[in-house]
Amino acid sequence: MTDVAPPPLLSAVGLTRTYPDGDVHALRGVSLRVEPGESVAITGPSGCGKSTLLHLLGGLDRPDSGVISFKGTPLGSLDRDAFRARSLGFIFQSFHLLPTLTASENVQVPMFEAPWPARGGASGRAGSPSASASAWRSPAPWPTSPN
Repeated sequence: MTDVAPPPLLSAVGLTRTYPDGDVHALRGVSLRVEPGESVAITGPSGCGKSTLLHLLGGLDRPDSGVISFKGTPLGSLDRDAFRARSLGFIFQSFHLLPTLTASENVQVPMFEAPWPARGGASGRAGSPSASASAWRSPAPWPTSPN
């Protein structure tokens, strides 16, 4: 009997990224493997491709070549908006936090844009008001974008 190891939490194989002018080769054949529970730091001098790599790993941009997978599923086959809303936390370098919220609440803000299934149980029986709700959305105290 052979044991099959689970896929890594996040993997990248052979990533390349060149910006449209063709003069900036931000990544050339970068590979990375992150196991569940592992902490990883990406370090390097300014301009070496750290932000580009993070944007690719977070599904904010697409590589020119290579494959990024989350729990064994290629990012290219996932709804990247849902992936970011449900599976990944991303704070930008210019993070524009909402001053009235705590740090934890600021990180949770993107979750309010994701559809979440209604809770089941006794109140989730067919015909009940909550059974017809497909998602719960918090009333946002700030303007939301139309997208």
